[in-house]
Amino acid sequence: MTQHIIFATTNVGKASALKTLAAAHGIKVQQVEVDLVEPQADSVLEVAQNKAVQAVKLLGEPVVVEDSGFAIDVLNGFPGAYIKYALATIGAEGLLRLTASYSSASCRFVSAMCYASPDGTQHTFVDNSAVGRLAAQIDPSPAPNAWSELWRIFIPDGYNKTLSALRADELNTLMGNWQAQSVYGQFVRWLENESKSNLA
Repeated sequence: MTQHIIFATTNVGKASALKTLAAAHGIKVQQVEVDLVEPQADSVLEVAQNKAVQAVKLLGEPVVVEDSGFAIDVLNGFPGAYIKYALATIGAEGLLRLTASYSSASCRFVSAMCYASPDGTQHTFVDNSAVGRLAAQIDPSPAPNAWSELWRIFIPDGYNKTLSALRADELNTLMGNWQAQSVYGQFVRWLENESKSNLA
């Protein structure tokens, strides 16, 4: 039987990513946009858990919520969970200005996913394995699949150009490598195991 999962998000790119991965495992994902209050929390996991609780109350059924952050090592992990605010205020250019005096600025995407049920049960997944460094300047390359302005300043480990400048084959290879450890991959594997346990 095909599983049906509600993904509460306004980000079409992220919804598409989970839909693609889940479809390969016979799982159908429905994107639902709900008006959630952005909690003030220092970790993306806390934000995801808080939003999941809100979404469950609004929809009355199990929901998965994902929240992302961006940590720059020389800035002690800033902006972290506050990346949306940072991009809305100083933007990607502002992040580059903050790190301009450093010879290298290693950084990483951080993400957390929370699957919550009306009975209060939660299952959480965390990933910070997508590492790289900041570019010296914003890359103007068109990136129709980009879900964040960060694609224009993030150079993944093993590459010498930003995410937005990668060729389609390079991007597919990179995303494939990231996928196993991503919260999307962790979540889908958990769903599969849960399904097998219920059928046993």
